[in-house]
Amino acid sequence: MYVSSDLTIEGDGSLTVTDAGTLYEEYPDVQHTSYGIYVNGSLTVNGGTVSAASHGLTTANLSPFSTGVYCYGKLTVNGGSLTGHGGKVTFTEDLSSNDTAYGDGCGIIGFEGIEINGGSLTASSAGIDGNGPQKFSSQAVNAAPTYPSTFTATASTDASGAGAETFDSSKPSSYLYFHVE
Repeated sequence: MYVSSDLTIEGDGSLTVTDAGTLYEEYPDVQHTSYGIYVNGSLTVNGGTVSAASHGLTTANLSPFSTGVYCYGKLTVNGGSLTGHGGKVTFTEDLSSNDTAYGDGCGIIGFEGIEINGGSLTASSAGIDGNGPQKFSSQAVNAAPTYPSTFTATASTDASGAGAETFDSSKPSSYLYFHVE
């Protein structure tokens, strides 16, 4: 789902979005991307249940992106629940010596920050296989979210959340699973 500006979601309903494919077989030389929800502005969730997933990518491409929720502006959850899952990125060639290409496999990205004031947020990334470029990241969230001190945040290096521990905001890039409510 692509939105070219800000998006506000409210109400009691549910929205589930899953990206189906990238046509890699037909176009192996182009950049490969998969987004569940892509908002080219700010995203605000005031209510309802929102779930977005990107699919896994198998690629030799230097800059793949597989992200459940991609928000170019600020991402805010005031109520309801938001879940984002980034699919696994599998590299078919060793790209580890490349220091200029980049990409990601993330559950939720909020470029101008992630703020939770109410409700809940869950993010996960299925990780990577193979040797991606040096600037490739695989993590649940792209930055440490802010949330009230009365909320509980847990995180895990396992995408399923197994072995979750108290979230350490100084190392958000080390987790493949994050949950706060």
